[in-house]
Amino acid sequence: RAQAALERALKLSPNDSSLWTQLAFTHYRQGTLKQAEELAQRALSLASARPGEQAAALRLIADIETAQGNSVQAASARRKAESLAR
Repeated sequence: RAQAALERALKLSPNDSSLWTQLAFTHYRQGTLKQAEELAQRALSLASARPGEQAAALRLIADIETAQGNSVQAASARRKAESLAR
């Protein structure tokens, strides 16, 4: 249900990076990691002027990369998120 609600909200606010991050998280929790990564990357691109939202998307990307066994990419995303959070 959360996923459907987020998709409806995105129809009203398609450039809201936090909604994209939340939708990506629902896919991550469901184990659809490729979809989650694509959505999180979209969130990251939409959050270009908002460091806090960029950091949230990058932390999720790091978690997704970890789940996919991509430790180098995960570490890179975490470093970027940490630098934005400062």
